[in-house]
Amino acid sequence: MNNKISIPNIEFRRRLNNLVYIFRPCGSINKMPAWKREDIDLWVKYSTEYGWVCVDTNETIMAMPWPCKRSEHISLPPAGEWVSKKEDKSYVYDLVFTKSDI
Repeated sequence: MNNKISIPNIEFRRRLNNLVYIFRPCGSINKMPAWKREDIDLWVKYSTEYGWVCVDTNETIMAMPWPCKRSEHISLPPAGEWVSKKEDKSYVYDLVFTKSDI
């Protein structure tokens, strides 16, 4: 019997133009699952202050779920609408779980 828990990949699908960013499981951060974007250093991780967020290497929040209800989603980031902000640009994404290679 295989008791291994499969952690899904995450896709951020931009609503404006259907661009897709893929995040792969990368172990855990502070005992919570974490994901790293496959092309650059961005992570989806749990923040005790903000709940699930997407951050860069400086821990700057780059995206958050919308609306942000952190108490409802503890074990995994919430699927559905996320909003990003970088400088003067914002985008709306759908966070979708997909099958992991792990």
